[in-house]
Amino acid sequence: MKDVNKKEAFIDDKKERQIKIIRGFSTIVDYVVMFIFLLLMIFGCYSIWDNNQVVGEAGATHYEAYKPTSEDTTSFEELQEINDEVIAWLNVYGTQVDYPVTQAKDNSKYLNINAKGDFSLAGSLYLDYNNNPDFSDFNSIIYGHHVEKNAMFGNLDKFQDKKVFDTYKYGNLFVRGKDYGIEFFAYVEADAYDLRLYNPDIKDKKQQEEYLSYLLSISTYSRDIKVSTSDRILLLSTCASDATNGRYILVGRLGDEIFKDSFSDNKISEMNNDSSFSNSSLFGISIFVILILLLLLLLLLYLWLRRKRRNDQEEAERIEDAEGNKKMD
Repeated sequence: MKDVNKKEAFIDDKKERQIKIIRGFSTIVDYVVMFIFLLLMIFGCYSIWDNNQVVGEAGATHYEAYKPTSEDTTSFEELQEINDEVIAWLNVYGTQVDYPVTQAKDNSKYLNINAKGDFSLAGSLYLDYNNNPDFSDFNSIIYGHHVEKNAMFGNLDKFQDKKVFDTYKYGNLFVRGKDYGIEFFAYVEADAYDLRLYNPDIKDKKQQEEYLSYLLSISTYSRDIKVSTSDRILLLSTCASDATNGRYILVGRLGDEIFKDSFSDNKISEMNNDSSFSNSSLFGISIFVILILLLLLLLLLYLWLRRKRRNDQEEAERIEDAEGNKKMD
């Protein structure tokens, strides 16, 4: 009888040790899962913070202190002293496109370098390296990233809306101490590898005529403005958000006539708060909210499963205890 009791006691001790091991393992799993949730939360918050940093650095207000005016170009010259590859200042009236323009010996440098010469994921607006820096070519191309919250060329896709295209018609280019007016006459959606379009500094007159004809033939919208080979045209190009090789291009005519900026600060603010100009901001906020809700949902599911597992374990222990008591009786 004593041997039987010892055997049962040994079995009970073994079961108790097994239960302790299982509980210990379960606790470790709980801590690991909680740690993973914490990492996900930290990563999500960091990603949003980092994105806001990129957008903040890319915002037009980041450079407004250097913007040249008709009365004073000293601040712009100071920027050129910081980075001697700054060649111009571009302003598309009524939008947030109001930036310095750079030019390097290739078209890759300013993809991740800002106008001050510092590393930045938003890069800088830059003129094609094949173009003359004085914008004297028949066709000059300025590139820029399509950044959230309408930074850099983040406004250009909004010209898909005919109302926007009809409203924001003019701009200004300051280069080598002189202002030039820009009259936008076409909006194009194209492929990045369309060499008929991305062909800067065309010299031959016949090729220039063919270029203009092709550009207008593929345009989404165009204005009835007489543009000839004697004009200088300017293409503002950025990446499309819905196609890997897609490009949005706003095309203007560069001339000596200076157009008045009819948009007050209030109107600009209203325009950029309008739904057509705030989709990217809403998208960013939506992603953040969805991320938080998803993490909370997963956390609640985990806590429910954890509670259920513990209840099942307690129920199993009660049953074992009851069976043990019956045997004792």
